[in-house]
Amino acid sequence: MNKGVILRLTLGAGIPIAILVSGFGPFLAYSSELPNQMASHYNLSGIPDKSMSPTQFLMVSGLMMVLGVMPCIAVSLIRRKLQPAFSLTMSSVGAFTGGTGAAILAIAVTSQRGLEHWQDATFSNSMTLIMIISGVVAGVLAAWIAYLIPLADGGAKKHYNSNIKKLMNDFTSTNKIFWGSTLYTRWPVLVGLAALTPIIIIVNFTNLWIGVILLLPAIAVANLSRIRVTANKSGFYVRYGFIVWPRTSIPLKRIASTQAIKVTPKEWGGWGYRGNLIFMKRAAVVLRAGPGIRVDFHDGRVFVVTIDEPHVPVQILNTEILRLNSANDNDTDPSQKGCDT
Repeated sequence: MNKGVILRLTLGAGIPIAILVSGFGPFLAYSSELPNQMASHYNLSGIPDKSMSPTQFLMVSGLMMVLGVMPCIAVSLIRRKLQPAFSLTMSSVGAFTGGTGAAILAIAVTSQRGLEHWQDATFSNSMTLIMIISGVVAGVLAAWIAYLIPLADGGAKKHYNSNIKKLMNDFTSTNKIFWGSTLYTRWPVLVGLAALTPIIIIVNFTNLWIGVILLLPAIAVANLSRIRVTANKSGFYVRYGFIVWPRTSIPLKRIASTQAIKVTPKEWGGWGYRGNLIFMKRAAVVLRAGPGIRVDFHDGRVFVVTIDEPHVPVQILNTEILRLNSANDNDTDPSQKGCDT
């Protein structure tokens, strides 16, 4: 059995079975010990304020698990013909939904077994944390396995919906140069929309503030569906989404060099905004695999962004860097050169 078959079986059978067993297992084991009504929602103090029968609870959380494992099974069957970003999105969101649903059911059953009344149930922050971690671990694991599944020979090419707008003006008197390019991609929007389903279900079982906390990263991911990259005499800039903020601004004086490179998501740990320039000194905006630009700072920091035809801004920035360095050398007092102080 080759590696590809093992990975597909793990994604299409191993993860779904683990999710279903971890959710349905505790229910089947302790169903006779559950109260006639189970607490299904809690207020901010962790006190239950809504309930449903064990059968209804099983149907709701079970539907969440089934809907979650179906994308994993589908990706395992047709991954070799799918675009990488789409397959990772389907498998990760599906496993996150299924893993969260399994955690909800397992936690509810184990915490309410033996109770006479559903009003006696309690819900703690640690339970919420376990629910979220369970979904995240399942989603990350599924995405990683989907990424490792090899593509078929002669498989589908990667198609990206990109809209490129470039403008260069070179005035000999003022030497003004400007370049801009906009890149669009669909997968961040799909991830953001898909995340709404488990978020809505989690809010139904817990509290509104938990849903708001989970909604923020979903919005941040969806905002990466569009980036606007510009380069000019003053530096290099990246604007995310359709709003003014956030923005990455790199002044020319901080740039040591730039180069056009081939960006691979695996090298940077996946898709999206990876790393951090302040704390990790390395960051990358990876919306796809393919051409991109690498910016090296004087202090050793590195910033990478995927963009079409990166050789154009590279030429602009490197030319301006040479001009800036030359100007700085000319500004140095000749009488100070070679003198010890």
